[in-house]
Order: sequence, then C-alpha cells, then structure tokens
Amino acid sequence: MTDILNNTFAELTDNGSTASVELPGDVNEVDVYIADAETWDSGSLTAEASFDGGTTWVTVPGFTKTTGDGYLGTFTAYGKDLRFTIASVATASASITITIKAKAVMSQVLLAAENLTDNGNTEVVLTRPGDLAVFAKGTWDSGSLTLSVSPDGTLYVDSGVTAITANGGGYYTNTAGDTTLRLVLASVAGAVADLDVWVYVKYAE
Repeated sequence: MTDILNNTFAELTDNGSTASVELPGDVNEVDVYIADAETWDSGSLTAEASFDGGTTWVTVPGFTKTTGDGYLGTFTAYGKDLRFTIASVATASASITITIKAKAVMSQVLLAAENLTDNGNTEVVLTRPGDLAVFAKGTWDSGSLTLSVSPDGTLYVDSGVTAITANGGGYYTNTAGDTTLRLVLASVAGAVADLDVWVYVKYAE
C-alpha cells in the first residue's frame, strides 16, 4: 500500500455525495483541487471522513467551500474513508469535479473503550502528544461523551470538544501537548448504554 493516493471523483451536479475512497493511512493530509471554471450553482461543499468503514460519516472541520476552482486547500482527515458532499444546489446545474492528493501521516489509533454502559471516566494515555479525533458509536441511552485533558494526571479540565451525543465524533487541537486524557460519559439514563470509542492521534513529523 502506498502512502500517497491521488483520486478524481465523479462530477457532482446536484445535492448529494461522491462515492467514497479509501485513504492510505488512518490519518491523512488531503489536498483538494477543483477543475477550472466549475459551476457551483449556490452549492456548499464539505468533506466527510469515516472511522467505521463508511457506516458513520463525520464532517471534517474547517473545510466548507461555496466557490472557487484550482487548488482549494488542505485538511486533515481522521479515518480511512473519505467522501465529499454538496448541499444547497439551486437548480441541479452544478458542475464540480474534485481531485485529491492524500498523504498518510504519523498516527496512532486507540480503541479506547469498548462497551461503555454507564456514567463514568475512562483514562487514555498517549505514547506522545498529538492532535486528536474522538469517535463513538453504539447505544447512547441519552448519554453524553466529552474529553478532558490533564497536565499531571491529577487535574482534569474540559478539552472544549463539543459533547458527542450520537454516533459521530469531535476534534481537539492539542496545543499544550497533553498525553493524559479522560473520556467522560455522563447523563446515561438507565445504565443501558453500549458504546465503542476510538481515539485517533496525529503526531507531528
């Protein structure tokens, strides 16, 4: 398997998603190009990545485009599968052809918790610091999953990641370089939650 993937998706003309493509790594830097002189027809383009083989899709933060062609920028995709989705097309006359160049980066994937069923904390210790994505899926039973970080394993503070309350995930820029983390499951109604949680870590090269 190569560490770099080039792929051109089928043209998008109306609201909907491209077919997905499998990326070369668990975490990837993705450069995005749009063919010249494309027609957006009021469309709004987002990128979505999947951590579970294309069952659950999570919008990539910081990449929403409504105009432009040529090189549109880069983003980090956490997860092996990627697709693009366009919405708000006015008259089904968009013409958007997307090409990507994806490069696998140094990363680690931890199945941090299996079968979380009730309120409580789950410790996660990273081998080295890096930016994170936290994904979860299963039975929620009204549960709410958040991420706390610690400088010393004693004091824990909320990371600022929006609480996850349904299958999907959130992202954390690990500015302080913390390696001690805590997954916090709260608000479970009847102790019948059943969640699996993945932590994706992107290491600086």
